[in-house]
Amino acid sequence: MNDYEKSTPIDTTSTNYDEVVTEDSKSSKKSKGKNKLVVIVIIILLLLGALGVFIYYRVVNSKNIFKTLINDTYTYLESNMNTSDTVSGTFNLKVDGTSSDSSTNDMLGILGSIELTGNYGIDYKNKIMNMDINSKYEGNKLLDVNFYAENGNAYVELVDLYDKYIQMPVEDYDSLFNSTSNVDDTKVVLKSVRDALNKSLKDEYFTKEKIEVDGINTTKTTLKLNKENYNSIKKDVINELVNDNEFLDSASALSDTSVDDIKDSLNDSLEEEEFEGADVSIYTKGLENKFVKFEIVGANDSFSVTQDGDTYSFEVATDGNVIYDGSVKITENKDDITCNLTINDKQENNSIKLDLSSSTKYDEKIDKLDVSNSVNYENMTEEDTNGIVTKLLENETIMKLMEDFSKVSSSSSLSTTDNFSSDSSYDMDDYNF
Repeated sequence: MNDYEKSTPIDTTSTNYDEVVTEDSKSSKKSKGKNKLVVIVIIILLLLGALGVFIYYRVVNSKNIFKTLINDTYTYLESNMNTSDTVSGTFNLKVDGTSSDSSTNDMLGILGSIELTGNYGIDYKNKIMNMDINSKYEGNKLLDVNFYAENGNAYVELVDLYDKYIQMPVEDYDSLFNSTSNVDDTKVVLKSVRDALNKSLKDEYFTKEKIEVDGINTTKTTLKLNKENYNSIKKDVINELVNDNEFLDSASALSDTSVDDIKDSLNDSLEEEEFEGADVSIYTKGLENKFVKFEIVGANDSFSVTQDGDTYSFEVATDGNVIYDGSVKITENKDDITCNLTINDKQENNSIKLDLSSSTKYDEKIDKLDVSNSVNYENMTEEDTNGIVTKLLENETIMKLMEDFSKVSSSSSLSTTDNFSSDSSYDMDDYNF
């Protein structure tokens, strides 16, 4: 038997052994518990750090509220640039309105009885364009006009009035089809302007306050522009653009102007301007800074846009008095768009409403038209012109529209004459003819 075997055996019944085992277990559990606690603390710290960064850049940092708006605007413009070879679609336009002035109200009533519908197609690659416009008055066919463009010329067809296309040359014809060819340059210019504007904004230009808008608790972030920081922003933006070769090259391509001329134009605008000051404010709500209202307040004039769902209300005021207000609602469903615009003239108490709906398709073939039966507008004879007028007068709907306009015009003239005659302050002897 070795020395180890000769040693005193362990008494497994001893309470000391239980204490040893228990203390070891407790120590192991405490160690594991501490490890878990450390992991939890680290996770919490990381979350708090991330939340802190989020709050700083989306909530605390006023400058980033404006940068977000600038970036979102750039993203919207960039994503809506057309890159297709062809665009085609249909549209429907209707205008209506009311007025406190009876003559104006009658005139708006006539406009409200006119409806325009049509379809169009543009081939940017082959430089072809056509558009058919159909009109109705009080539900009856009024006049149909077709437009077509090809090889530097525009052609007009007066349906049922003239049996030939009327040809007219178009100056700078190719510029009508630059939408897709200049997309890349346009993106470069927009990005450069965005980046230059973002770099020019400094924290000290901004203020922030809590304010309620139409019952909504919002944060009002204001870019307070004065003569000094306005000219400083302008200088910073121009210097960025003047030294941006990509911007200069793309701006040159878009404007068909040399890079040197663009530089000269930018440098010429560096001269300080008189500026009375303006507050540009963005109202947001919640931690994500959801848009509520945009506002510009100058020395005398102000302009604001408030969002409520997919409806935007606007207001234009001078010296605290609202001159115009209204709303615009844009509903999009894939390539179908409906726009409802209302403008109210608060001084004249007039209201105009415009409803426009359109449907768009991309990359569909645009057919060429046979315009061999055409006449240049300069070569039209008196007989051609008289024939068009005669057929216009034979159109019952056109005659009804002309009669209605005539009645309103006559009524307005009589009202003006009555006001003139009844006003004793007018003395014809005071006027020399």
